[in-house]
Amino acid sequence: MLSLTVEVMTQLKEKHLNPKPAKLGSLLFGPIGDEIPVSVYSEINGDVVGQAALRTNGSGGPSMVDANGFRRTLACKSFKQSSTTLCEALATMTRTLCS
Repeated sequence: MLSLTVEVMTQLKEKHLNPKPAKLGSLLFGPIGDEIPVSVYSEINGDVVGQAALRTNGSGGPSMVDANGFRRTLACKSFKQSSTTLCEALATMTRTLCS
């Protein structure tokens, strides 16, 4: 993980566009009555992570790993069981963060 230095901030500002204001239709107002069922998160598994990796695109940030790097690492059969294990670990972490 990189330290948040002036150089890193400069690189991030060069690579990322200025944020746009949120559209009114995408904002929620008032209390949200329905809770999302836990079962939604239980569907996140290694296959879902691998498929999501195949749909990514974009350039690398300060880590210099772009979408092609993530696709190769998470979905390439060259790494045999390591890619599958990494996808499963990311799915477990995601389910933990969501619950």
